[in-house]
Amino acid sequence: RGAACRRSGVYFVVSYPLQSFPLSMSLANSRNKLSTIHYPVLPKKQPRCQPLSTPFSRSLLVEFHKVSRLGSTDARKFAVTEDEPLVVTNETLLNRAKAFLQQEDWDSATDVLKGIISSGVSSAEVFRLCGDSYVKKNMPERALEMFTRSLAVDPLGYDVYEKRGDCHLMLGRPDMAVDEYEKLIKMDTPSYHLIIRAARAAMDCERFERSRELLNQALSIQAADPYVLYSMGELHEKTGQPRAAGEYFARVIQADPTFPDQYIIEAQQEEQQGNLQTALELYQAILKMLPENPRLYSKCAELYIQLGPEFASNAVTSLCRGIELAACCLGLPQQGCWPAATGEKLLQQMYLDKGLLLFRQFHDTEGAIAEFTLCLAVDPMQAQARLCRGLCFRQRDAPGDLDFAKEDYEVFVGLDVPLEQKGEPHFFLAQYCFAQRDFPRAAHHYHQAWLSGVRAELLLERVALSYASAYVSHPIPEITAHASGPTPRLEVAPSSPVSATPRLTGRLAVPPTPKTFDPVPSLRFLLYEEYYARLRGLEPTAHSELGYSFLDLWVKPHLELEKLRDEEAGKGKKKDPKKK
Repeated sequence: RGAACRRSGVYFVVSYPLQSFPLSMSLANSRNKLSTIHYPVLPKKQPRCQPLSTPFSRSLLVEFHKVSRLGSTDARKFAVTEDEPLVVTNETLLNRAKAFLQQEDWDSATDVLKGIISSGVSSAEVFRLCGDSYVKKNMPERALEMFTRSLAVDPLGYDVYEKRGDCHLMLGRPDMAVDEYEKLIKMDTPSYHLIIRAARAAMDCERFERSRELLNQALSIQAADPYVLYSMGELHEKTGQPRAAGEYFARVIQADPTFPDQYIIEAQQEEQQGNLQTALELYQAILKMLPENPRLYSKCAELYIQLGPEFASNAVTSLCRGIELAACCLGLPQQGCWPAATGEKLLQQMYLDKGLLLFRQFHDTEGAIAEFTLCLAVDPMQAQARLCRGLCFRQRDAPGDLDFAKEDYEVFVGLDVPLEQKGEPHFFLAQYCFAQRDFPRAAHHYHQAWLSGVRAELLLERVALSYASAYVSHPIPEITAHASGPTPRLEVAPSSPVSATPRLTGRLAVPPTPKTFDPVPSLRFLLYEEYYARLRGLEPTAHSELGYSFLDLWVKPHLELEKLRDEEAGKGKKKDPKKK
């Protein structure tokens, strides 16, 4: 027997004991039989999301149950609605803009304020705040427009007049700035800083009398303000009163000795950023307060040089004044501005800079030689001065100038400078010695010039000819030397760099008595032989004048060596033992 589950439709088999039942008896009416039916356990249905129980949801459910007991018409009135959207007012936007201004987020503040203005709001505060944000964004024209609209709404906005004057200064219109400042001065008691700004603007637009009145008013408030004293000095300087200007500039240092430091720091920052003109103006302002400082003149000359050739005359003028002051300071060590070593270094640098300017920009060879000579009088081992003075001597080419250039170059090549800088001096010394037929020294300098990177035309021929000439002027080592003698070499005496002269040492120092032939020639001799063979293999039209000179010079030692080799070979054959 079986029974079907009403819930799942599954048919289950039910076993009964062997006994008879009346037909009228059904399975549903038998409790004992119903207990034998086993239904499968169904999994409990889980909701898609867990129910959220909050006080608001529970109260909402209670209200729903109350309404559900009413009629259908009342039940339809029940509906869950969303929160009403937040209405943003202009006051909220204004507070948000002020927060952006405090956070220095000028772009966001400008956008919010422009939105308020576009909505039709005409408020002096909104226009003023928008103008402030434009000033921070370096947009003075837009800021000036906003400040004007603010004054149209509220003509008694005193601070707006000052802001308009600042915008005119940013736009380079000091006369209009003075007019705005004067309006505020007439309307209200001006602040101390407003008086100073108005005085500076009046000075820039050449209203000197009004500037003097305002500066005197500022000095009556604070007599020891270094900035006001400096402005008063500038005013006297512009009105043609240099003595009075110098007195006020001196009072600046008396009031605050550290006042120029902030200008120096600002000038250094401008120079690092590449604003050379601004840095130069700041250094010139410092010179007005410290007119006896040669360092500042040297710095101004350096900036003039960097600005271009059109400022070369200004650089020379600054260097002349700096050299004069530096020499005075070195002459008074007790009252000196710095230690003597530092002063000498600054002085020789200014001499060097002035000499380079005279030589390169003005082509004044005489003046450049004089400046380089003064520099070498301070430090005889100044490498750059030695090199440049030698070049000036070569360019002037007066009687004896080549000898002077030779002396400077000999000192220069003996100094501790990079090898690349010694190439041209070595090459000049080699040509000089070659022309004087001093072949050992010429060979030495040609070799050093090659090591320094000089690749001049016919340099190899000159090296070979110089070495060959040095060999021919002495006995050939392969012919006249002992078999066990030392290797010949070319040396420079380790004395002073100026008087150093190359000398031949080893087997070339004293010509030895010929005894035996050395069958192993030196490497240098083999190089000459190879170079001689290469030149002999060229076409006659491919030879240079130096090549012909080398062939004519080396042919005799070559033939002598070949003859001696043949003689040695013949002696060896004669000494062979006779056959028994």
